[in-house]
Amino acid sequence: MNSGTLIVLTLLDLGTSPGVRAAEESADLQQRLGELVAETNRHLSRIVFDSERGARQLYPKIRIRLLDINPIIMEAMNSLNTSEPFTYHNVNIKPRSVYNYAYHDLWNPSTIVHYALAEEIVKLLQDL
Repeated sequence: MNSGTLIVLTLLDLGTSPGVRAAEESADLQQRLGELVAETNRHLSRIVFDSERGARQLYPKIRIRLLDINPIIMEAMNSLNTSEPFTYHNVNIKPRSVYNYAYHDLWNPSTIVHYALAEEIVKLLQDL
């Protein structure tokens, strides 16, 4: 690839996901998961930005941007139910209830959350 734009997304810290909350010793798991994701994202940042061996240095004609998705996702989930995943197996379910949940299942953020991330990616691309 000689030119173009590459958007690199950081890893999402799933430490607050319903899957981690439901696990045994969830507090320890949440902390460890957060540490591992933060460490991985730091390494990812070095891979992109390192002055000598980073992707920007190796491929100067490519516009490379690193987008930290964690603040975007946390903001999108701010007013949503993050403690339990959405389910259709509920007596009181209403047609638009799905829009109140941050997760489709124990691990995967909902379409609403993905939409907020997509909006930020579009803004980033428009600002290039």
